[in-house]
Amino acid sequence: MVYFNVLTAAVILNAIGAVTAYPDTVNWGRNWREIYHTGLQWGEWREEVRQEIEKACEGRDGHRGALQDVYYKPWKQSPHSAKLCVNVANFHVDFEIANLNPHIGFTLAKEDCYYRLFDRMLSGERGGEEQLKGWWFRLDPNEGPCR
Repeated sequence: MVYFNVLTAAVILNAIGAVTAYPDTVNWGRNWREIYHTGLQWGEWREEVRQEIEKACEGRDGHRGALQDVYYKPWKQSPHSAKLCVNVANFHVDFEIANLNPHIGFTLAKEDCYYRLFDRMLSGERGGEEQLKGWWFRLDPNEGPCR
């Protein structure tokens, strides 16, 4: 098990800078999803993005994925999401996951990590975010390389 800690996010997860989307931490048990209608589209790179989701959540070739088996502290103890930026072709994709439960920490199953992020890609041409069962997932394609 990997212990997720905000101070090590930049090292472990290649953390990205500014966050433009935010989970609903007040109503953390409420389920909702948003499909982005503006911004960069996946275009012909869907399969490459899917492979990056798989690599991050499940690992590849014997190597653990950056988001695989990460322990997420309770939101009140550590109000931050796990962030990962990956380069695909001439753009980058921002991944974000957060445990919104204010009192209980969890390790997200690799299957749930994969299917929730993959669903964010399939749901719209420009990514999106979802809050489901106390978790928040975001997948967002953006221009240029990771910063």
